[in-house]
Amino acid sequence: MIYTLTNTVRNQVQWQDIIYEQDYLDITIIHHNTDMEKFAYIGDYLQLDSNFDKLRKLEKTDILLIDDSYLLTDYSTDFAKSIIRKFNELVCDIIIISKNNLITEELNTDRCTIFSPAIYNSYPGLLLNSFNPGLVTSSHHELYYVVNKLLNSLKDIPRYKKFNFIHDDLTPNSCYISFLMNKFGVIQETLYTNPKLHSSDRITPNNHMYNYQNILVNSFGQDVSNRISSNEYYEYINSLNNNGSLKMDWSDRFETISPYNLNSYVSIVAPDLCNSDDYQLASNNLFRPFFWKNIPLFIGSNHTQDVVKNYGFDLFEDVFELPTENIRGLDRVNIFFENIQRINTKTYSELHELHNSINHRLDNNFNLLRELGTKNIKHLINLIIKK
Repeated sequence: MIYTLTNTVRNQVQWQDIIYEQDYLDITIIHHNTDMEKFAYIGDYLQLDSNFDKLRKLEKTDILLIDDSYLLTDYSTDFAKSIIRKFNELVCDIIIISKNNLITEELNTDRCTIFSPAIYNSYPGLLLNSFNPGLVTSSHHELYYVVNKLLNSLKDIPRYKKFNFIHDDLTPNSCYISFLMNKFGVIQETLYTNPKLHSSDRITPNNHMYNYQNILVNSFGQDVSNRISSNEYYEYINSLNNNGSLKMDWSDRFETISPYNLNSYVSIVAPDLCNSDDYQLASNNLFRPFFWKNIPLFIGSNHTQDVVKNYGFDLFEDVFELPTENIRGLDRVNIFFENIQRINTKTYSELHELHNSINHRLDNNFNLLRELGTKNIKHLINLIIKK
């Protein structure tokens, strides 16, 4: 039997759609959360022994499908680990759709397969994860057909903006790039969102999460003050909620079907909070440009380019002067911004001509995304039915 712990108020809804479309699978829902207000505490469900006992009754021949919202709650590492230890004791096979590296590191059982964005994990899970648009939408061939037909029909029409910058998390790299885009007027040529700040108060040096030292100096060194002073930083960070960015409630599906990408040429792909120079990560943002035939510019860690290239995608290294792996820190983000400025000096006609001249390579990326998505979905289904 196949059992699920599901949550349809967040990104995990997509992998569930894929599973439930397989009409031949015999699926029993143990618990299903649809309340956004309860999302942060959804792990409380498994904290109760009476609820976890339902999982202990599963047998060796059973499969449990679960998203990581049940394992990580209220941002407490100790709490998460206590639930993970319980999962290590289960006898059934477990498949976890994970966005968090803690699960990859701590859940250590041969009976568990983890679909994690952390490439370095030693489990037999997929390298691509549930947040990859290819994994989700390639099971819906009509969508690929519609998008492809739409983009081809519009290819002779100039796009509205030069860049799109979907900025979900405030990371050192994205903060630095976003600040310079504002300072030098590039943001006027960009469809963008601002990061969500988990604070309703004005940001000051006393705010440990978002202060100047933690966000910029600790990452780039004191030399960062030559580009962004402390006063400039706080003025910028406190203006984010009022500076005219496009605001909407994002669903993962809408991020995939993004009007930002449709109406712009270059995707500036920001890292998420798990991005690090210490390991390779394939986050939910990496694949969106390929779905919309954008020219991608990844501004994350030194591993990001390698991850995408290893999948076979074209990074247009003849268009950009991308930093090598050994260039890190402030030098690295400065090179990223130089590339952005170089694109911004082009007129819309020049950029449209460039886009059309490499259209066949954008098509190749689009088709590769579909192939990878199909492969991963088949792998997931075969894993469930133990084929």
